[in-house]
Amino acid sequence: MRRHVLLIAVLASSSLLACGSSSPSSTNPPDEASPTVATTGAARAEPPAAAAPEVPTATAGESKAGIVKYEQLPRTKSLRAYTGEELFLEMEGERITLRPTAAVDRDRLLGLAGRRVQLRVAWTGGHPPAEGLSAPLGPDGRPLAQGAGWRVLAVEKEL
Repeated sequence: MRRHVLLIAVLASSSLLACGSSSPSSTNPPDEASPTVATTGAARAEPPAAAAPEVPTATAGESKAGIVKYEQLPRTKSLRAYTGEELFLEMEGERITLRPTAAVDRDRLLGLAGRRVQLRVAWTGGHPPAEGLSAPLGPDGRPLAQGAGWRVLAVEKEL
C-alpha cells in the first residue's frame, strides 16, 4: 500500500513539474493539455503566484488576416459551449479561435463578423476551470482549460 501511495505522489509531482508554459513559434496553438493544472484528490497543485497583468500593445503578437466568423454558442452542454468558442478567424486552410480583450472587445469583433480583416493577435493557453465545477477531461485525464485561443490586440485594417 505504501508503495502505491509513494508512486502516485512521485508521478503527480513529476507531471506537475513537466507542466510549463511555452510561447508558440508557429501559427498552430500549443498542445491544449500543457497549460492545464491538475487538481486530483489529496494531492492538489497550487496556482502560480499572480503576475502583473499583461498590457496588450499593438507591437506585440502576430499579424493574421482572414474572415471573422461568428457562431452562436450551443445552449446544450458541449465542448464548444464549455470553452466559449464563438468567434473565429478563417484563413486559407486554417481556423483559429479569437478572444476579445480590453483593446478589442466582443462587440467590436461581432461588428467585424463576415468581413475580411487583418488582426494583431497573441496566443493564450486559457485557465483551468473553477474548483468544484464539472469539466470535460483531456487525454491526460486533467480538466480542459477554458478561454484558450488568440487574444485580439488590435484591428490593423479591414481588407
